[in-house]
Amino acid sequence: MFKKIKKFYLDSLSACNEDCLFCTKKDGRVPQRNLTTEESKREIKKAAQEGFQELHFDGGEPTLRNDLAELISFAEKLGFKKICILTNAFKFSNKNFTKKIANAFQKTRPTFSVSLHSHKKEVSEYLVNTSNTFEKTIEGIQNLIDIGAYVFIYHIIAKQNYKDLAGFVEFISQKFPKTCGEQLAVNSFAVNCSRTINYIIFSFIYPTGAALKNKHIFPKLSLVEPYLLKASNLCQKKDIRFGISSCGMVPLCFLKGYEQYIIAQQALDQPQNIKLASRDSQTQYQLATKEFHTKTKVKPKQCNSCLLNNYCAGLWKAYAEMYGTEELKPIRDKRQVEKIRQILKTNF
Repeated sequence: MFKKIKKFYLDSLSACNEDCLFCTKKDGRVPQRNLTTEESKREIKKAAQEGFQELHFDGGEPTLRNDLAELISFAEKLGFKKICILTNAFKFSNKNFTKKIANAFQKTRPTFSVSLHSHKKEVSEYLVNTSNTFEKTIEGIQNLIDIGAYVFIYHIIAKQNYKDLAGFVEFISQKFPKTCGEQLAVNSFAVNCSRTINYIIFSFIYPTGAALKNKHIFPKLSLVEPYLLKASNLCQKKDIRFGISSCGMVPLCFLKGYEQYIIAQQALDQPQNIKLASRDSQTQYQLATKEFHTKTKVKPKQCNSCLLNNYCAGLWKAYAEMYGTEELKPIRDKRQVEKIRQILKTNF
């Protein structure tokens, strides 16, 4: 089952302690000011009144906010069912800081989306363009797991790491193994958890911001495909849940056998379900809409004969300018089309 949940993303600061080569926020504009504590609370309260159930602290790097614990407590009192911190986990390498943030969660389970783009130090630090960060992120992840937090990994697929996707899954499985049946007390509530990473989000590069200045990190999709499929198969074998992010959406012909993952994510990420608030604007999430796909993507002639054409977003225009469109191969497997129709009919 795919649960439709209204999510609110608060982008309250531009500061970050890494300088990722693919950062979407670095588009050449003058950095916007940070939201104050009261401004942040006002946005959070408004979202709660509008019926949003999940709050995601985005950035920049949210852990650089001195008032993060205060904002978490404020959001819990307003009734948010889930509060998630999108982070590189660098600061969570400090156990005292980890406990401080964890203690702010009194009604909901601490939840963190941690960006980690390689299990190899040199590749990880190359992509985040910041030295001496890899070990800190790994240590931070472990500290979060140790306090009973729910941790999932956000993994960008780049030219420098795509051949290691299965190796990355194996690393996550071995570095953070399951210890089933253990119960942890997290503040005022008990958590039955496996003390492990059990969810990985794979994302292709969203071609905007810093990524367009670093085109050498874009891999050819046809080269990525067998490695991604191998990693996906390994996730299933290791009982690690995985997904495909809609912000890096790619044509469905590169996800043979897993097309339903991205189609379902598109359905979940429609504007009525997701709201974004930043330092200078409020908007609904547009990256999964047909209008956005028409504006930013292309479909060559061969797509007309694809049985999944109506479900597919197409190929990013920026990518087509780099590599062309010859890689696209129409899907003609009627069984897979029927499978996707049944998924959509049952869940949406």
